[in-house]
Amino acid sequence: LQLTDRRFHVENTTYFSTANQQLWFQFTKNLQVAGQRRNKIGLAEENLRLREAVYNGLAAEQYRLTAMKWLDAWAVRERIGVLRYETDDIGQVLVFLRNRGVSSESSEMIRASLLEAEYRIRLNTAQTELQTELDNLNLLVGGPVAAEPDTSLPFAEFGLLPPLDSLMAFAVRTRADAAAARQQQQVALARERFEKSNMWGQPTFGYISNPQNRIPYTGLFITVPFPILDRKAGERQAARADAARAETLAELIARRVGTEVRNAWRHYQTARQNTETMRQLIGPARRDLERTKAAFFGGQTELSLLSFLEAERDLYEAQFMLLDSRLTEYRTLLQLLFASNRLAAQAEGL
Repeated sequence: LQLTDRRFHVENTTYFSTANQQLWFQFTKNLQVAGQRRNKIGLAEENLRLREAVYNGLAAEQYRLTAMKWLDAWAVRERIGVLRYETDDIGQVLVFLRNRGVSSESSEMIRASLLEAEYRIRLNTAQTELQTELDNLNLLVGGPVAAEPDTSLPFAEFGLLPPLDSLMAFAVRTRADAAAARQQQQVALARERFEKSNMWGQPTFGYISNPQNRIPYTGLFITVPFPILDRKAGERQAARADAARAETLAELIARRVGTEVRNAWRHYQTARQNTETMRQLIGPARRDLERTKAAFFGGQTELSLLSFLEAERDLYEAQFMLLDSRLTEYRTLLQLLFASNRLAAQAEGL
């Protein structure tokens, strides 16, 4: 602070002499009262738990996407197995016909060649598709995966599913969206406690060094905001409204989670029944193929060849229908595991 009126300057001093100046040094610290620090930390911790719940939801969705992509690769691998079997079977027919001296222009040879070409084209396409699915799976898991997905029963490590009511209770208790809704309520309550402690404001404590005309002065001070009590009524009312809203949302999400698990369970049970129905048709179709195949190789005629090719195509279609049924069953099982949060729990070893 510079004294600007020369009438008050110290005699025999220059205008900018320190004898005509004051220096003010001030060091301050806000005081957190009425549990403000504790409530601030509590609010931060509740917000951290909310972020963790949101993160768990993202992780659960990533587990679902990865499992579904693995299932896509598994389905293509199964389809390749069927196509290889059918292609080899038709190849044997072509070899048999050539050994019998059947002309390449004959009806039998043309029909068998067309069917063999169809299977081989589908096989080549499926092999390319498998590599594509594996590359996509690599992106999801962040590393290389086996070139040959395991063809054993998927999800066998999950064991027998618990009853529906247990799945629903587990989902409501552990699913990330339900946990996040409950945690949102805790955040609102923590914010209300924090705003209550803020009613008292924050007094400021400080130290002053104030040399005046070369004479040192020091002192302590405390500043109390005015008015002393700020009710923070609006902030506290907003926090209470958020808590009530979060409570209602948590109840709605709990009901929604239960509905999702119940619907997923219903779809899975239906898919299992459909798969069993299709599995019962494979045996007769395979036996019919063996009969027509034996008749054809035993005494080759155009009629026996046509019967064999028709039985071959029937078995081919039945195998693919069974594969589609199994794929649907496993997809619905995955959806059930995801909806009940057992997929994420299993992935994280909970």
